[in-house]
Amino acid sequence: MFVKRRKFPNSNNNEILNNSNYEKQKQQVAKLRCTKHKDCNGGTSECLQVATNVTEQKHNVTREVRGQNLGICRGFRGCTLWLTGLSGAGKTSIAFELEAYLVSKGIPAYGLDGDNIRTGLNKNLGFSQVDREENIRRVAEVAKLFADSGVVSICSFVSPFAEDREMARKI
Repeated sequence: MFVKRRKFPNSNNNEILNNSNYEKQKQQVAKLRCTKHKDCNGGTSECLQVATNVTEQKHNVTREVRGQNLGICRGFRGCTLWLTGLSGAGKTSIAFELEAYLVSKGIPAYGLDGDNIRTGLNKNLGFSQVDREENIRRVAEVAKLFADSGVVSICSFVSPFAEDREMARKI
């Protein structure tokens, strides 16, 4: 049984919440998703708690309205440019030069670079096929948020597999 103590700021009393249905409610809200990953140690299991009661909320300001009000010219909207190529081919250099040019013209832009993303948002991912797919999926989701907010998102990623690029395009 789960017992939770909650202290109220304007009171000297502690309220004890004793909920015998806690486990039942917890199961309704979340489920465990277990996957097996092979690593250098031979193999491990990883279980993630995934919320089942999450629903996407629609914004009050549409992408079109945001583009009309925030763009430098009427009807300007954010978008995503995806640069792909071999490591060291110049994707990041082009992305960052383009970002600087667009910003100098008053167009909001942001470069998303593979190495930078892997030191933060995706630092828990390796280079297996599953991890590479997840890396691209996460970046595509971030780029979509940027584009919806009116920013030109310039993504520079190796992304060698057509399936991954197609998945990103659909997001």
